[in-house]
Amino acid sequence: MHLMISRVEGIGDVCLTLPAIGYVKQLMPECKISMLVSPYSQAVARSCHWLDDVVVLEPNQPVSDIASFLTSLHISHFVHVTANKTLAKAAKMARITHRVGLAGRHYHWLSCTQLLWMSRAKSGFHEAYFNLLFLARSLGLTETNYDTMRQNLVEWSGFSPSPNLSDEVNTPVQVLLHPYSRGHGREWPISQFAELAEKLIARGMKPVIGGTSADFQSFQRSQHLFPDSCQLVFGQDSLDAYLKRIANSGALVASGTGPLHIASVMGQRCVGIFPPRKVVNSRRWGALGPLSRNLELSSACQKECSNTECECMAKISADMVINALTELLQTQQLHTNTVS
Repeated sequence: MHLMISRVEGIGDVCLTLPAIGYVKQLMPECKISMLVSPYSQAVARSCHWLDDVVVLEPNQPVSDIASFLTSLHISHFVHVTANKTLAKAAKMARITHRVGLAGRHYHWLSCTQLLWMSRAKSGFHEAYFNLLFLARSLGLTETNYDTMRQNLVEWSGFSPSPNLSDEVNTPVQVLLHPYSRGHGREWPISQFAELAEKLIARGMKPVIGGTSADFQSFQRSQHLFPDSCQLVFGQDSLDAYLKRIANSGALVASGTGPLHIASVMGQRCVGIFPPRKVVNSRRWGALGPLSRNLELSSACQKECSNTECECMAKISADMVINALTELLQTQQLHTNTVS
């Protein structure tokens, strides 16, 4: 059996599919599992030791070329965790025997051999648990519960590198701040990241501020708010190198972005900041790792905000973040449960 999981999306989306892959491997250890991903997120997929192969989908390929390539891989089961019309056509053209997709996508009715009546938005499930249920139902496997998934998150994610949680490394402790989301989610105000940086320095820690080269262009407008002793690493790392930087840091602070989920599934200390709004809140996208903390206002918000100007995000104070970090940094050893 050769299972191909299609997740041609961002870093966080791929991260939150890894626990489901590990779960399938526990139940079907002989199954070959491949993952179809975008060039941007391939380093994350390659960090999962449960995957037998990672296949990169280059952009703007004709359907016929994709179909020919899929045929050459001898896939028996193709699961559209990401709904993609082009890939749906290609998988059908490749005559893959079992093709599974969500019934809510009309083109799946013409291209899939099995439809699942599930909805991410309506389920109320965390994205990682939805993905696990989706794969389990696609393959007819026993479904585990949410709590069991959380207990086994690091093991099932199979992510490397693993964080070094020793207090003997990086003295002073380096805290990686990742302030931007590439426009994909609500962001904590940059002025409050600056306030957090000052508080970290006052406590003997070293703020390291990271992101892409494009993020640095935005950051330059606010750089004057930050202490000069902050280390800036925007655009310096490949994604592989940034994974290692996350692992070697003392902790990470971000909104609901890919790096937060990387830290979470590898078992690194991390603090996520979220708006109290359905579909984008921590219930759907929060960090689930054993050393993760999610900060979110308790009262639900219905106000329309932009990703860069959200009143609810602004109400999460730097003191709240520093308190969560202090609690996490007192934890020097990671305890993970074995698979049951």
